[in-house]
Amino acid sequence: MKKGLSVIKYILLSLVLFFGGVMIEVSPTDFVKAVTQDVKDLTPDQKDDPDKAKDVQDQAQADDKDKEKEPKENYLRYYYSLLDGAEKNCYDKVCDAIENEEASVELEGIDKDQLARIFQSVYLDWPEYFWLDCLQYTYNTNPTGVILNLNYNYTGAEREKREAIVKQQSEEILAGVPAGGSDYDKVKYVFETLVDMTEYDLSAPDNQNIYSVFGNWTTVCAGYAGATKYLLDRAGVDCIWVTGNGGGGPHAWNIVKCDGQYYYVDTTWGDPGYRELQGEDVTKDFIAYEYLCCSGQMLNQTHTPDSTYPLPECTDTSLEYYRMKGRYLETADAGMTLDIMKQAYNDGKKYTKIQYASNDLMNQIMEQLKGDLSQQMMEYMKAQSGQEPKETRWEYQPASSVLIVYWE
Repeated sequence: MKKGLSVIKYILLSLVLFFGGVMIEVSPTDFVKAVTQDVKDLTPDQKDDPDKAKDVQDQAQADDKDKEKEPKENYLRYYYSLLDGAEKNCYDKVCDAIENEEASVELEGIDKDQLARIFQSVYLDWPEYFWLDCLQYTYNTNPTGVILNLNYNYTGAEREKREAIVKQQSEEILAGVPAGGSDYDKVKYVFETLVDMTEYDLSAPDNQNIYSVFGNWTTVCAGYAGATKYLLDRAGVDCIWVTGNGGGGPHAWNIVKCDGQYYYVDTTWGDPGYRELQGEDVTKDFIAYEYLCCSGQMLNQTHTPDSTYPLPECTDTSLEYYRMKGRYLETADAGMTLDIMKQAYNDGKKYTKIQYASNDLMNQIMEQLKGDLSQQMMEYMKAQSGQEPKETRWEYQPASSVLIVYWE
């Protein structure tokens, strides 16, 4: 009975499409095969009752559709949580439109200012929507709201090909997430991996979305921040994509939640390649760990988030890298600086990195390095090795008050 009804529906649909100037490309035979497959698993009473059969098939189709969807509820959509009820409803419609590559979507009960907030919220919450042109959209107003017109970087088969690449590359990275690791361990792994694999390049294609990272491994701050969120979402760590100003210009970075506390992460500024382009005197293989799980006390000296959205406060300093390593100094103490240098030398290292609470403190230590402090270090190395050591040299990072001292 269900099979017969489905074929009749097919014939009616074919006529409607034909007279509408469209003809579907599925033959009746193929359609019958599909319907027969749907009916095959029905119980006898369901086969005899068209309504029951339809309910079962509708549910099966809904289940199949759900299986195709990513488990989005597991990922933090922070900006969605800040919207009101009408805005959330429109946000969901925008997401559906993007996933279906719709050219426009009608949004009721909002104005153009709310539309701007919703569009940015979707962009920052969903780095996986890399096929969306996030740089521009248009809209039309109507008596009930607005109509959003969307633009796409890619659609159809090209989008699917690129999605497959993003999926493959990200899964290879995620396979290396420390098993049983803490939130901090996961954040550190993603931070180090992206810095190691990605090059900062202002001319990189797709640099406002994550395909620039997973597809090309060249990007700018938007790509770093989006990829950081994309990976940490899937590693089970709450992550927020933040925009604002950093170092005097537009910038993007992240907030992460580790064991109940919030911290800033700036993967872009962690990359020595980026810092070198900014004119800093850095060694290429030195990751700037000061931008891993840092507090507002540190980051707010150079970064200012947009005021559009309230953000969690990042007040805890316990996961700041140099504090954890015992190499964070709140005074210009030459004795403590020398002790840190000696410990690194005893550990077989050729340099040490020390962070000071301010540039003023760091500058005071550099003045002492020009005199007695360097001499004391050289005398210590000579006593330990019995050989005449090379003179010490140093470089510094003013944005984070980090001093790097070398002795070989």
